[in-house]
Amino acid sequence: MKENTNYFSLADIKRHLKTDEELNDNVLIYDFQIENNGRKAPAIPGRANAVGIVICHEGEISLNINAQDFKLAAGMAALILPNCIYNVHSSSTLARGTIFAVSTSLMNEMHIDIQHLVPLGMHMFHNPCFHFSEHNVELFNHYLAMIRLVSKKADNHNARVIQGIVGSMLAFTHEVMEQEVGSTTTKNKRINNRNMRLFEEFMHLLTENFRKEHQIGFYADKLCLTPKYLSLLIKQTSGRSVSDWIDYCIIMEAKSLLRYSDLSIQQVAYTLHFPTPSFFGTYFKRHVGITPGEFRHGEDK
Repeated sequence: MKENTNYFSLADIKRHLKTDEELNDNVLIYDFQIENNGRKAPAIPGRANAVGIVICHEGEISLNINAQDFKLAAGMAALILPNCIYNVHSSSTLARGTIFAVSTSLMNEMHIDIQHLVPLGMHMFHNPCFHFSEHNVELFNHYLAMIRLVSKKADNHNARVIQGIVGSMLAFTHEVMEQEVGSTTTKNKRINNRNMRLFEEFMHLLTENFRKEHQIGFYADKLCLTPKYLSLLIKQTSGRSVSDWIDYCIIMEAKSLLRYSDLSIQQVAYTLHFPTPSFFGTYFKRHVGITPGEFRHGEDK
């Protein structure tokens, strides 16, 4: 039975993974070892409002993020952004890895300003894999060990201490990713703060509404801008037009529903508010190159 792509909390995911870590429900640390036996584990049963990092320690891990396939060799990692769907399985005889995730609610509670992360985030959204040097893997593991150690102590100040470690860990990981991306995001860093804020607001609106609202005018009205001006700002900020972002979200959602849910193609079409399955099929093939049915049966591979 395929799982439906619903939203889950980190607590739900921890129960699904049967982790016994003594952490609060806003932090997940999960060490896994999997064999190449065709089993996709640990599978995440939907989306989570969390930022996650998957690290490969040994072997090779095949990672599917929003129906796109990536491979992680030992010393590589992948960034999982909020609301993504991902599955992990071994591409070699044996693979070991770690999943670390922090809920967006904890990040908000820590007052982490994600505005300066937008240029890097846009790059990592499409290119989520990056390298960890042996030294950086060691540092990452030390951070995890500190979180685990503090969590075992019965102390009223544990939450604040863990927040401090998590904040340092996220800053460290951001620096590692930024060094790898390098000049890719240098140009984007010069974008002014107002444009960044508008882009962030647009992406929030898009995430909440793209299944139902496919027209630029809806988002422009919500942001009190003309469609033309909104398109100009989003293009300058992200390198993609509003239409491109809408199409991207719809296609990623369609792929996820086709691959990970029990919904029929007709139901997927109506879930994404297409007038008819035929219209959806034409739209999907125009963007993906194959029909929804062909994609569902793995003919994109």
